[in-house]
Amino acid sequence: MKNIFKDKIFWIFFLLVAGIVFTVLSSGSKIYQAKSRILFVPKNEVAVRNIDQIVENAKQIPLSLSFYNKIVEINGDIDDEAMEFPDAKRKAFWNSKIETRQVEKSGVIEISIYDGNQMQAEIISDQVIAGITTVMGNYYDVKNSLDIRVIDRPIAQEISRVNYFQVLGASLLGGIAAGLLISLLIGAMVKIFEPKPVVEKNESESEALAFKKFSFPEAAPKKTASSEKKENIFDFKLEDEVALVQPKKSGFFGSREKKSSAPSNLPVAEEFDLKVAKMETLEAKEDLKKDAKPDNIAKDEDEFVLDMGGAKKEPAGDMQDETATAPSIDHKREATPEEVKERLNKLLSGDNSK
Repeated sequence: MKNIFKDKIFWIFFLLVAGIVFTVLSSGSKIYQAKSRILFVPKNEVAVRNIDQIVENAKQIPLSLSFYNKIVEINGDIDDEAMEFPDAKRKAFWNSKIETRQVEKSGVIEISIYDGNQMQAEIISDQVIAGITTVMGNYYDVKNSLDIRVIDRPIAQEISRVNYFQVLGASLLGGIAAGLLISLLIGAMVKIFEPKPVVEKNESESEALAFKKFSFPEAAPKKTASSEKKENIFDFKLEDEVALVQPKKSGFFGSREKKSSAPSNLPVAEEFDLKVAKMETLEAKEDLKKDAKPDNIAKDEDEFVLDMGGAKKEPAGDMQDETATAPSIDHKREATPEEVKERLNKLLSGDNSK
């Protein structure tokens, strides 16, 4: 509603309609006025003492409905515009066409007749003067007490019986009503015929429309570092700090968990791969078969069998002597890496003796 008074359309139609209404009302109020004056002259002392009452009676007599009916009946040239009106409206109509007043404190009354037709105004004015003279002659003794004289015949002129305050108010109200009505109509028509923009809906919007009742709860916003409350580093309790320290788990007996690192000065044994040693032994054996003598080869084979955990094949006599002197050897156990390495070094150096 407030934006309507800022609309140019409202002010255009407001000024246009208000101007039209003011012009029509002003021009329609222009009518013709016919003025005439009658003088009442008292002839005796009684009439002199009652002259004010006589003039007041002369003012009120032409305003009555019976007076209007009489002049219309007598003079057929008068247009009876209130013929079909009831008596109350007929009298009101007649009182709007006639006006009487006393000229200052004299014995003169002025009679004004108003009509939109100049000829009708003059005819009615002449008939009113004749009617007043006749009626006053019936009430008073015009020969001995009162003399009636017409001092001004009807003079018609165009006037404007306009109440400018009423006309201005009506013009403003008409302009405001017309401006509001036309502004609202134009605004409604613009909204109806204005093309609506096409809005493309993405998948999320379409899913939200399709599953309105099954909406998932929104995730709570993450707290940023700036939003977190800064705590005072000196504001703490010993009980809270102790609760934050977790007790260490005690290792069970025989646990292989590494307790600490080894000291740097501790000697470390060389890593030895048994498979690599066996491969090197086989290669050395092949070389010995090619280069060594038959007796040496047999002896080496016996040693090799011994190294691999087999029983040494020797003559019976020698076997008995050696068993008597040499210590007993467990041929079922597997040779240790040190023993294999020692045997391999002996084979490579050509030393076949034990």
